[in-house]
Amino acid sequence: MTQNPTRTLSRKRGNFGNNLCVHPSQETCEKPDGLEVRLKVAVTDELCSWILGLGPDAEVIAPKSLRRRIAALLKENLSIYLEA
Repeated sequence: MTQNPTRTLSRKRGNFGNNLCVHPSQETCEKPDGLEVRLKVAVTDELCSWILGLGPDAEVIAPKSLRRRIAALLKENLSIYLEA
C-alpha cells in the first residue's frame, strides 16, 4: 500500500453519475466519452475495492501503477471463475 497521496484519474461510463462525491479532493470534468473524476488519495486496498465495485462503469486512466494493480486483481478474480 502506498501511504503518500497519489493523483488518480478515472473515467466513468454508463449509469455512474457525476452527483456522487467520494472524497473532498474530487474534481470532475465532463468529456465526450464520459465523466473524468480526479482524486488525490493514497492507493489502498479500500480504493481498489471501491474501483472494482464500480464494474465496467469505471476505468482507471492514471497512475499506471494503479491501472496495473486493478488489472491484476481482475485477472486473479477471473481465473477463479474460469477454473470452475
